[in-house]
Amino acid sequence: MHDEVGPAERPRSVLYMRLASGVITYVVTTTIVLVGISAGISLLAPSTYSSCPRLVPSSDNKYVDTLTLWDGEWYLAIATDGYSYDPTGESNVAFFPVYPALVEILHRITRLPIRLAGLFVSHAFLVGALGLLMIYSESRAANTRPGLVPYVVLACVLFPTSFFMRMAYTESLFLFTSLLVFIGLARKWPLPVIAVIVGTATGIRSVGVALLLPFAHHIWEQSRSWRQASVRLVCVTPLALWGLLDYIAFQWWSFGEPFAFARTQRFWSLRPPVEFAEFCSALVSCEPIWSVYVPGKPGYWGAFDRGLPVFLSYQAANPALFVLAIVLVCIGAAKRWLSGRELVFAAALLAIPYVMVGFRFCMASQGRFISVVFPIYIVLGHLLCRMPTLLAVATLALSGIYLAVFCAMLAAGYFIV
Repeated sequence: MHDEVGPAERPRSVLYMRLASGVITYVVTTTIVLVGISAGISLLAPSTYSSCPRLVPSSDNKYVDTLTLWDGEWYLAIATDGYSYDPTGESNVAFFPVYPALVEILHRITRLPIRLAGLFVSHAFLVGALGLLMIYSESRAANTRPGLVPYVVLACVLFPTSFFMRMAYTESLFLFTSLLVFIGLARKWPLPVIAVIVGTATGIRSVGVALLLPFAHHIWEQSRSWRQASVRLVCVTPLALWGLLDYIAFQWWSFGEPFAFARTQRFWSLRPPVEFAEFCSALVSCEPIWSVYVPGKPGYWGAFDRGLPVFLSYQAANPALFVLAIVLVCIGAAKRWLSGRELVFAAALLAIPYVMVGFRFCMASQGRFISVVFPIYIVLGHLLCRMPTLLAVATLALSGIYLAVFCAMLAAGYFIV
């Protein structure tokens, strides 16, 4: 198994070609998203499940407004009005600061409307993430299998929940930052530089702490003894947590509650709280996963996506995609297609959301969380490039169809977060 990405420098013209192909891939697949939104606006009856809160003024453009729904409303409201904390109800401190800060900076500098500023940040980082994914997977392919790279990138941009990377959400920014960390680890950048990037990720999303595991794995590999590794870890860990620590300090200073972002989570729930023992039992028995398909359970898909067959339900897809991601990571481990760092990172990104919100939120956002677990795209790339070409194209086409369907449901007001 090869853990390292080859550090060989490539001619500038080759890098430009990779960037151009990444932009073309982005444009073509984003067209699928826009077609899906158009179909949802014109063909689907509006959902009766719930309505998305409007926290910033509408743009009067249905495409822009659709791509800034749900969490996007909260992020954009933070960018315009800042943070607030209400200990008795939902508060925007649940959303981490790096993304809205970038949106605010762009909005102030360019005077772009806030919704367009949010989408510009997301799409810019998506293009950047595709470029990094090409660089990273191409170097990995040099040690594994030729022809892997196009399939890895297509698996990413056509993944059914990859539309979140095109919304006013943190997905594309987090994917970009994660890939930058892994490229830095592979090319042995100075530890403080990598630590700063890891720390940035902890200020983007709480699961950014998952990057500490591959970072620690790298430090252990690059140290001559356990004593040297321990000293290095002690020295760089605060730097690798700077985003989270700064956010905690800000909440302490502003609201007198350093963990306001965690305390407000109890108000973001689709089921009532239970005793800790019952909670643990539910996680161990995988109740959040199978209960989605049981009528009468809090997360039952039919209560979310009324009038739709199960194979078109986004809520039904959430646990299915979660299980698929686990299977792909296991295949990557068994086939030695994933490095040790990639394995621990993928495992952490799957485990943290499942434990923290899988039960409370009835798996409702798991498909979105999975979209940034980039090691699964490496495994999908391996599987696709080993298939007959026609079967691989059909598989990608089916994934693209689901991408468009979920975008149509988003535009029609279904609960897709």
